[in-house]
Amino acid sequence: MTALMVFLHIVGTACAGFYLVLPLLTARLKHLSTPAQEGLADGLVRAGRYAQYALIVLLLTGGYRMTLDNYATSWKIAVIVLLVLIGAASGIIQKPLRQVAEAARKQENASDSIDRVQKLGYVTLVLFAAMLWIMASPW
Repeated sequence: MTALMVFLHIVGTACAGFYLVLPLLTARLKHLSTPAQEGLADGLVRAGRYAQYALIVLLLTGGYRMTLDNYATSWKIAVIVLLVLIGAASGIIQKPLRQVAEAARKQENASDSIDRVQKLGYVTLVLFAAMLWIMASPW
């Protein structure tokens, strides 16, 4: 059972790794044509949804792993808080991404939504990198 949980945790981390490339992908949105903006924004919404499912897998498998080993309470709290913050930021990103796709369909300017997605993408990147750092060196 433990080997399965570790495997699912690694797969979930790989899927949530989308948050590492999100700022790079959103930086391209301003330079693309309108149909390409629509396609990229729709793809990012779909990928973001899968990454949110991966966060649920990480919560479940990580929670199982935390019960097996003796980690510090402060480490557990830090991990859970970071996971919740990543989930919140990734959920907030979804609305402006959908607005970018909708504006592209209507041939409208979506620079405000793109800026918001970029800022939230960098916030999520920093949170995810912090999570990886904490996971690599538990105390």
